[in-house]
Amino acid sequence: MELSLFSVEVVDAAKQDSFTEKLITQIIKNVQIRINCIHIRYEDAVTKPRSPFGFGVILKSLHVETADANWIPKIISDMVHTVNKLAILEGLSVYWNSDTTLLQSESKKSVMIAGLKNLVEVESDDLTYSMFFAVNSSI
Repeated sequence: MELSLFSVEVVDAAKQDSFTEKLITQIIKNVQIRINCIHIRYEDAVTKPRSPFGFGVILKSLHVETADANWIPKIISDMVHTVNKLAILEGLSVYWNSDTTLLQSESKKSVMIAGLKNLVEVESDDLTYSMFFAVNSSI
C-alpha cells in the first residue's frame, strides 16, 4: 500500500512541475518591456569651473514585445517552436554641452525637472548640442 501512495505522490509532483514549467515558459514567451522618456545627465563644474559642462543620454522609448511569424505584435497562447520578439527603439541620443548653464544650480526642483524634460521633448538640429542625431530602429 505504501508503494502505491508513493508513486501517486511522485506523479502529482511531476504534474505540478510540468504545469509550473509551462506557466513560466508562457510568461517568458509573452513578456513585454516598455521604457519611455529616460534622461540620464551628468554635470561637472569642478574640473573646469569657468567652463562647466553637462553630458547625457536620452531615450524616448524602447518597446520589446512578442510578434507572430509576420512580425505583427501578438500574445502567443499556442505551442510554438520559435518565438519572435519585436524591438522598437526611438530617439536614442547622446549629447555633450560645454560651457552650459548647470541644471543642478537651479534652486527650485521644478525648474530643474522642466529643463530636463525640455531636453528630451525638443527635437533639435543644433549640431553643437548632440554628439549624434537621435537613433530610431526596429529590430
